[in-house]
Amino acid sequence: MEYIVQTRRVREFSICSQRSQNKGIILKSLHKWNYFFPFSFSCDLVAEPATIRNKTYVIINVPYGDVVTVACEAKGEPTPKVTWLSPTNRPIPTLSEKYQVYRDGTLLIQKAQRSDSGNYTCVVRNSAGEDRKVVWIHVNVQPPRINGHLNAITSVRETAIRDSRKLIDCKAEGIPAPRVLWAFPEGVILPAPYYGNRITVHRNGTLDIRGVRQTDAVQLVCIGRNEGGEARLIVQLVITDHLEKPSFRDPVNERITAIAGHSINLNCSVQGYPEPTTSWILPNGTEVLSGNRLHRFYHKRDGILHISGLSTGDAGTYRCTARNPGGYVERVVFLKVGLRPEISNQYNNLVSIINGETLQLHCITQPNQRAQISWTLPNGMNGSLTVREASVFDRGTYLCKVSSDYGTSIMNVTVRLELETRLWTVSEDVV
Repeated sequence: MEYIVQTRRVREFSICSQRSQNKGIILKSLHKWNYFFPFSFSCDLVAEPATIRNKTYVIINVPYGDVVTVACEAKGEPTPKVTWLSPTNRPIPTLSEKYQVYRDGTLLIQKAQRSDSGNYTCVVRNSAGEDRKVVWIHVNVQPPRINGHLNAITSVRETAIRDSRKLIDCKAEGIPAPRVLWAFPEGVILPAPYYGNRITVHRNGTLDIRGVRQTDAVQLVCIGRNEGGEARLIVQLVITDHLEKPSFRDPVNERITAIAGHSINLNCSVQGYPEPTTSWILPNGTEVLSGNRLHRFYHKRDGILHISGLSTGDAGTYRCTARNPGGYVERVVFLKVGLRPEISNQYNNLVSIINGETLQLHCITQPNQRAQISWTLPNGMNGSLTVREASVFDRGTYLCKVSSDYGTSIMNVTVRLELETRLWTVSEDVV
């Protein structure tokens, strides 16, 4: 830093190169000396290198179309000059339609666009030095989506009746708002909006064809563009003379009971012209389109919904929807899923009983299972499983059968009589 020493009587100048720890300034040398120099003098600051107060590198995310302001506070003596450099390393004008640089060094960018993204450099400079600060500005844009499709290119098939009116939606969303146009064969381009004698493109992108002709059976492309990119909807238009509303071959409402752990097929056989498109809506509201798979759910192209590894959580209302240009129909399936009843087998070893004693065998199921329990005795009759004063006539196979809506379980008890002691052998078979 440079300092000037000035006397009270005679102006004498010298250079001070260091600061004093206590007084703030000390003198290194005096280039000129005056014998009338009174020993009171001052050392005044002449130059201090330009510096930026806050040089932290920051990333600024800006919505498309917003105004951006970036601060660059400088200090130094003499007062530093502030210059901003664009991402292309070109000086930004102090005042223009796009930019403005304020006295305090703040940069303002009007109507931020994607092309404004990049590193901006603030340069502060004076006669003693310079300093720099870099700021990254990212302008957020969203590429177009047409009719909610995530893919950039989507193909669909549309059917129209001859001599009728046909509307084809092309709702393009994105940031900034996409421009929409329809491309016809032979290079014909119709922007939105467009108003013709027979064909109109509305402001929302919908294509409106009045008095449909057989020659309208062509491939059309709706294009949505913005600074984020481009999306296309390819439409194959089919012309027909008649329509048949979809109808189901199965009952519109059906109740099905299934066993947990098994697999099941829910039918959705539909007919109509043109061929209807189908979808299954799960109990939680998730839609499974034809040909798609979602975890354990597979919507086959023939309309069947295949569910593998059923669990009780799969129970609920399933809806099959079918639509074509002729209309819309819906089929509802109420699915009930439960567990097959289980028998607690307590007779893993031989059971012995003395001749003449009372025999009791228990057929126990889970407490929360609603099931019917029946016993079949060796003589073929049903009844209680309490056998008093067992004799040779009681030998044979005893069968316990437990049934519910979700299946049947059977336990066989084989009784063998030996003189004084009867041995009971138990085995469990599952049907």
